Amino acid sequence: MTIEEANAAALRASMAGDLEGLRRAIEDRAPAIRDLLREEPSEALASRIRCAIEAGDFIAKDLRVIQGRIAHLRSSLSSGPAEPKITVRG
Repeated sequence: MTIEEANAAALRASMAGDLEGLRRAIEDRAPAIRDLLREEPSEALASRIRCAIEAGDFIAKDLRVIQGRIAHLRSSLSSGPAEPKITVRG
């Protein structure tokens, strides 16, 4: 898989909230990045690396958002249901 294919798969999974797909795509990025290191330096390679970094930054940002949502859900669940407020008049 090329870095471009791995990036596209990771971005699709990230935007869809598909954590399993994102895990697989991130794992696929590692060998694709190693393949880049074997290429001769060129402007085209520099551009591909810049795109890979930008995709990685987007994915990292998206993961932080997901992590925040999970933390919020955990907090909501651990605090339990809100106490009902009953007002008795008369």
